[in-house]
Amino acid sequence: IDLSRQVLLLIRDNEVQWTIPVATGAQGTRTPTGSFSIQRKLPYWRESHLGMLYKPAYFYGGYAIHGSHSVPPYPASHGCVRVAVSTMDGLYPLLPVGMRVDIYY
Repeated sequence: IDLSRQVLLLIRDNEVQWTIPVATGAQGTRTPTGSFSIQRKLPYWRESHLGMLYKPAYFYGGYAIHGSHSVPPYPASHGCVRVAVSTMDGLYPLLPVGMRVDIYY
């Protein structure tokens, strides 16, 4: 996940398979940087204290890649990585538990 360009790059066999627009953490609620892995997944809408998350794939504590109806082209989340709901339907099965997630500027 490239925070400076607000994109998620799905890479397989050293080739970019998908470039997906995302909205990451806004000022004061930045998305953590580093190397993580998918820890757990939920195949449904989840209501959190910060809002609704569609098919969240958690990579660090409560931080997740998840679907949302609001994915502006700039940092706007509380730290999670938002993708469009329709995109998450296709992306969800491609994010197995244990998959590496690198987040950088």
